[in-house]
Amino acid sequence: MATNMMEKFRKYWGDSEEMNKMIFISSVLDPRNKLEYVPFSIVDMFGKEIEDKLSDSVEAYMKAFFEHYVKKSMNFSSTSHSGNYSSENGYENFQRREIMRTKQQFEKHKEISGGLSSKSELGKYLAEEIEPDSKKFDILDWWKVKEPRFPILVEIARDVLSVLHLNVHLAQEVMLLIPLGVH
Repeated sequence: MATNMMEKFRKYWGDSEEMNKMIFISSVLDPRNKLEYVPFSIVDMFGKEIEDKLSDSVEAYMKAFFEHYVKKSMNFSSTSHSGNYSSENGYENFQRREIMRTKQQFEKHKEISGGLSSKSELGKYLAEEIEPDSKKFDILDWWKVKEPRFPILVEIARDVLSVLHLNVHLAQEVMLLIPLGVH
């Protein structure tokens, strides 16, 4: 049994160099953990010798993941505002739309990136204090409340945590069926 469990562990976690960093993203999106839990869990699973390298790799992965969502959001916002004007003079209308679209994209960029001199949405989230742990803490409710402050991170949290929630729920259902002899 232990050998079988170890094989499954290696299958999903694999070599620390090649493992899917997405495994750590749900922890980073948990405001009770953020990036502070990652090094601790890496040491616990793989040992101290690779902690810094793998922690840096997870942080870089999270930043790249965030940037992917920023680009996705900007593409969506630029295409969703494209036909709001009546056609007066075709060329003037076209110019006005282009100026408005560019300004809207810039405003969205400033909102997401935090402007030129301040931290990005991700940086602000990671810089805030870690939430205290309690039995009543609901991570999905926490993100729902934080949506105005962290719109991109909320989108990421919805995607990542809903899959995690679904998998946990499914695993619980399977565990309930196994004692009944259904498998």
